[in-house]
Amino acid sequence: METKYGIISDIHRVKPHQVFDAIYVLKNEGIDKLVLNGDLVGDQNQDITQTDFFEKVLNYVAQSKIETYIQPGSHEEKTEFGPMINVFSEKYHNIIDLLGETNFKQKDHHLAFIPGSNVIAGKVEEGYITSVKGFNKNLKDPEKTIVFSHVPRRFNNIDQTVDYAFFAQFSDGSFGPAQPIMQKINNSFGDISLEKVNEILQINTRIYCVCGDDNRHLLFNNYHLCI
Repeated sequence: METKYGIISDIHRVKPHQVFDAIYVLKNEGIDKLVLNGDLVGDQNQDITQTDFFEKVLNYVAQSKIETYIQPGSHEEKTEFGPMINVFSEKYHNIIDLLGETNFKQKDHHLAFIPGSNVIAGKVEEGYITSVKGFNKNLKDPEKTIVFSHVPRRFNNIDQTVDYAFFAQFSDGSFGPAQPIMQKINNSFGDISLEKVNEILQINTRIYCVCGDDNRHLLFNNYHLCI
């Protein structure tokens, strides 16, 4: 029997109600389980503290009653994230704290989580550094294991690598580094506006989107540029 997972992560700038909406869109899509995969504290919101933001998110998850696995990324403070996730996971059985156990047996597969990040955000005083020590030894059945990590995998060659902060998605669904694309545009057209870059991307049907951390979005005829 198929298990359907929903994933939410990197909710830096969204409003709390947008997280609520996302959870229920996924629920209506028929997900069986939910993964909150790091950077969950809304750190780029000006009108709400990170603690209050994360508390709202956890309350939304609790209300959904969906079995939810929650792990930190690069923006969570240990002094705030740890105690709060501990309280909520003890109170609500559908919230699973991944700061302890990180391997779970499902009916026909396994789940393995790698909490934290190899790079901690600049404003975080004490974050969660990833550790993969002994990770392989804990895998009972690697071929039937789904691994969740906030940090993208490393690639064997630069042509297929995805930079965690700046990457491109192409119309065939594949991914690649965005910097060469931007370099070619800059070499040909100079320092141009984002609107002009989008016009150029519309002409090149191979490029679907270029995405970066800041999440400023411009949309033109299904071509999507964020820098």
